[in-house]
Amino acid sequence: MMRILIIEDERDVSNVLVEILEQAGFETVTAYDGAHALTQLSTTYDLVLLDLTLPFVDGETILAQLRQQSTIPVIIISAKNATTTKVELLRLGADDYITKPFDIEEVVARIESTLRRAYGPAVTRQKRYTYQTISLDEAQQLVTLANRTLALTATEYALLHLFMSQPQKIFTKENLIRSLRDDGYTGDEGTIKTHISNLRHKLQPIDAIETIRYLGYRLRPLS
Repeated sequence: MMRILIIEDERDVSNVLVEILEQAGFETVTAYDGAHALTQLSTTYDLVLLDLTLPFVDGETILAQLRQQSTIPVIIISAKNATTTKVELLRLGADDYITKPFDIEEVVARIESTLRRAYGPAVTRQKRYTYQTISLDEAQQLVTLANRTLALTATEYALLHLFMSQPQKIFTKENLIRSLRDDGYTGDEGTIKTHISNLRHKLQPIDAIETIRYLGYRLRPLS
């Protein structure tokens, strides 16, 4: 699993980044100030997300020091949106620059793009998704709940994979049937409802799947 160091002093922003990246299959480590971040740089990471306005040591200084010792990919995430700032940071050695407020899907896409450029197209993030204590390992087609393996049917696994791999998407029953048919599913809307009910039961005590009235289902957002 690829490891990402998140250097961000705003706890709310850091928590959002941790949530979306771990759901996308990355391992994350956080640092909330520049001094702490510098102590983390001796550890191996695959990518760094770096804010600029940090206590004690600013992001520009961290980037400059990092570039003296490493070629690890660095993506700046900052509210500073001046073109001159972006150009300066890219010339200093940043691989990309994302302006706050950011779009969740864009952050994940830019990270994946940066990793492909840095390590080659054959090196991609391992498809392991997490939601609270639920973990789905795509390579092994294995789902665990609090480190306990769940016995899911093929349809239940496919449904959970859809929800966890696209956590912001609302799936209509038609969406789900269309997606599952690629795996040989032959049921209808009624059986989809039954499969989701069975999946919910197996995921207890975690209430992971939310019903959106008149629309469909999605992975319940973490508050």
